[in-house]
Amino acid sequence: MDPASGARTDMFQDIEEVSALDDLTVRVKYREPNILALDAWKRPLVPEHLLQSVAPGTKDPARRPIGTGPFRFARWERGREIVLEANRDYFLGRPHLDELVFKIIPSPSTQFQALLAGETDWTTIPPSEWAGTAAGAEFKHRFQVYEYPAQFLFYIAWNERNPLFGDPRVRRAMTLALDREGFVKKVYSGAGLVAASSFHPSQFGFDPAIQPLPHEPEKAARLLDEAGWKQGAAGGLRRRDGKEFRFSLLIFQSNPVYQQIASLLVDGLGRLGIGVDVRALDFPALLDRLRRRDFEAAMSGWLLTSEDPTAFFHSDPSH
Repeated sequence: MDPASGARTDMFQDIEEVSALDDLTVRVKYREPNILALDAWKRPLVPEHLLQSVAPGTKDPARRPIGTGPFRFARWERGREIVLEANRDYFLGRPHLDELVFKIIPSPSTQFQALLAGETDWTTIPPSEWAGTAAGAEFKHRFQVYEYPAQFLFYIAWNERNPLFGDPRVRRAMTLALDREGFVKKVYSGAGLVAASSFHPSQFGFDPAIQPLPHEPEKAARLLDEAGWKQGAAGGLRRRDGKEFRFSLLIFQSNPVYQQIASLLVDGLGRLGIGVDVRALDFPALLDRLRRRDFEAAMSGWLLTSEDPTAFFHSDPSH
């Protein structure tokens, strides 16, 4: 809870007391009932005797993590691979594999090609390969395919501190201009959902009564007009007070899905008289810009691992 630690504290705000009943039992008392109380403790335990000399907020523990699972950290060759080795002291017994090697391959298509070449044993299948290579008899003979729901949300962040996006009518127009349903059908072959909120349908808290905004470019145009962003009779970019409606969109450079969504946005907004300049960054640079609010618009994603969206939406910086 010490702000100097740099740790996330949003799920510990309601804890009133923590006590050790014995060497292996901890009791946590909350100020009020909380259905997500156990989620707060789904975190790695770190050994005090190894980390007490590490300055709070530094990244040292992440560079050489200590774990109690079936595998332990062996080495990390930056940009190449991360290697884990069997933990002989694992409480359920030594695992059957001696080691796990995670190859660092940023591009999903290159990851898939490495699988086909026999250089890796597992990877995800890019949507572009679902109806082609992955559907063929040879692929099914060589590989076991597992399907599972990916609780992942793609989002576009509009910086409300920017004069372009301070008006909620403009932000709503951005969504109405984007053919999300068409994108799901075209790029994901229908294997996806148009989001209505930050809750996945399988999660606690999902409200089926909330429907996603439709694709209504005509309504988007009216909202932009109401917000003062007018398009001239001859077309071109919309203007307000002599300023063109043009902005920069930051995306993750190594994922073609982001590029395809960006292309869809450029096309849809272009027909409404809005200019979009797409700039691709590597993930650390994109994350840094998001954290510093140094962007006009940025596209990223959110893994829906918890039903509590406080950390994502709350205005309190302690969250």
